[in-house]
Amino acid sequence: MAVPCPTGQRYTLFGFSKELDWKPVHFVDSIPAHRICNACGVVPRVSVFLPCRHVLCSACYEQCTGDDEHSCPLDGVPFLEDDVGWTDFPLESLLKRKVKCWNEENGCEVDMTASDIHKHFFEDCAHHSTRCPKCSALILRSKVCAHLRSGDCSTSATQNLAGNSSPDDTSSREVMFTALESILEKHVAEVRSGFDQVVRDISQCDKLTELMHSMNVLRETVIQSSETQARGTNETLIAAVAQVNEVKLALGDKLNQVSQRLSSVGKKVGEASEHATRTCLEKLETSNAALVSHISRDSDLLKKVSQSVSTFERALGKALERATDTICQKVTANAERIAASKCKGSESVTDVQMGHLLGYNTLNVTRYEFCVKELNLLTATANTLGWATFFGDPIYLCGYCISPGVYLKKNDGCLSVHALMQLNKGVIDEFLQWPFNHEVKVTFVDSYKGRDREFSKSLGGKPDREYCARPTESSNLSTFFHEGCDIEDLKRGGFMTGDEFSMRLDLLPLDLE
Repeated sequence: MAVPCPTGQRYTLFGFSKELDWKPVHFVDSIPAHRICNACGVVPRVSVFLPCRHVLCSACYEQCTGDDEHSCPLDGVPFLEDDVGWTDFPLESLLKRKVKCWNEENGCEVDMTASDIHKHFFEDCAHHSTRCPKCSALILRSKVCAHLRSGDCSTSATQNLAGNSSPDDTSSREVMFTALESILEKHVAEVRSGFDQVVRDISQCDKLTELMHSMNVLRETVIQSSETQARGTNETLIAAVAQVNEVKLALGDKLNQVSQRLSSVGKKVGEASEHATRTCLEKLETSNAALVSHISRDSDLLKKVSQSVSTFERALGKALERATDTICQKVTANAERIAASKCKGSESVTDVQMGHLLGYNTLNVTRYEFCVKELNLLTATANTLGWATFFGDPIYLCGYCISPGVYLKKNDGCLSVHALMQLNKGVIDEFLQWPFNHEVKVTFVDSYKGRDREFSKSLGGKPDREYCARPTESSNLSTFFHEGCDIEDLKRGGFMTGDEFSMRLDLLPLDLE
């Protein structure tokens, strides 16, 4: 059963907190229509957007999903589960909205945030009402005594209580009735299933009784049959015992013959084993004597080899000492000549050559850490204009001349930090691969605590984008990465130090898989 949605700006909430759920709340400003369930009228914490542009709460959405079929309960339009969108109503946003007191009908004119209505209603509000014990009239508690002393109070108690009930009481009773109805339906279903089970059990008992009767009849039949067979079996056993005794006597004679044959075979096997053992021992003694003589000859040879190795080791040590002295002298001479040539070459190197050397020396440099300063000024500019940028000094990474920076963007009252990068014209661009073909990783760094936080990635190498092409002028257009991080989250995480913070830029090879 759907909860009726009150008219005006009074809404029933669900899924936010136990203080606000299922209580009609009068908001000063209207709730956006896309936050209200089109089926039951509640304002849920989680909403479902259907392709037909209708909005449902999670409870109503579960009711419109059948056996592999989904359709809108309002217009019957079918849809796929992957085509729906889920959205969350932030609790902080709801609690900031202004609402009226629940005692508005009793004269309370206080407006407060939704987060304070529970405290105001139960601790601060002075407009709670009660019923007169004499006339049952609905009056303020602060005026009960004055009402009892006045002439307006009578003991007839004929006033219609239902007519004086407030909209909040009516809505609360409807919610209670709805919950009671759902509980009763659940218990009725359980009782019905219990009755069905009892009926099935009774039919099962009847079948078991019939089966027991059949088993008793079968038991009597088996007993009679077994007695008849027992008599016949005794006669058969007597005849079988006589045959077994005859077979036993015949087998005894055959066993005696087998035993005599086994004795003769055992004697022959013993004689053969003794002969084989003597032969093996004689061969083993011969082999041992030959092995001893061979070992004695090898020991003399080993002594001679050891003496030769010692002599070679002494000669090799002397040769290595002489070679070491010669190498040291040549290295010293070469070092002096190289130092002299470097001094002469450094005097003739031009500024252009220095730039080329700088570019070549950074081909293997993939990381650069820089500091973003004057954060307060950047934040103020972004709050005023909606955006702000900061560029660091140009540096060379992997041979590319890059200006790193950050881009602050204002989104719905909060500031997000995005990485910013600009390709400049470098001194060795003709030797590099174009378009720019690296993955860029940007990381926040907390140098004091040794922590870092990766917050942005971007892929280069797309020739249709101007910022990835080889610069023809002094520099290309700058570009920022769409992935960003809320500046307040970074402050709470301890990555901001005063009016500045540190960032690290890494160039990684592009993963082509």
